[in-house]
Amino acid sequence: MRKFLIACVVALAAHAASAADCEGFRWPVAAELKLFASPAAAAVAGRDEATAAELQTGRLYRLALAEQESVHLPVAPSKKMLTDGAYAGVVRLNLAAAGRYRVALDEHLWVDVVHGGTLLESADFSGSEDCDGPRKIVEYAIPAPGEYLVQVSAAGQPAVRVAITAVP
Repeated sequence: MRKFLIACVVALAAHAASAADCEGFRWPVAAELKLFASPAAAAVAGRDEATAAELQTGRLYRLALAEQESVHLPVAPSKKMLTDGAYAGVVRLNLAAAGRYRVALDEHLWVDVVHGGTLLESADFSGSEDCDGPRKIVEYAIPAPGEYLVQVSAAGQPAVRVAITAVP
């Protein structure tokens, strides 16, 4: 019983430290933290628009990426990035409503949202270097319901955890 209690105390202390590490965001991120504490569904990012996997909002995914040189992004990224050893991919979102949405990521990489062949400008972003959950969150103002592409590039790892959430 004593070992169990010690394990519980250690787990609670680790959780408290982890939550404290995520206080660097400029706005409340409780929904994203909750998702990043849950198991991630496996998904594979497409190498182009035609092979883009569809993701749902409000879920955490472990997204497998491809070597960036083998990926054809639908639109050139909004920031020029080196490609040596980087990973990239494309996913699809079908959004039922206009509004603000967040793309939360646990790795440093570049993210763009594309609609009708045009890049959407990000509305805001925030990050927390020490957070084990999302480290980077980018907000986009989605102008209308419909299909959107999320393209990630310049990732240093072949997989990233990602969640797309509607801003409350």
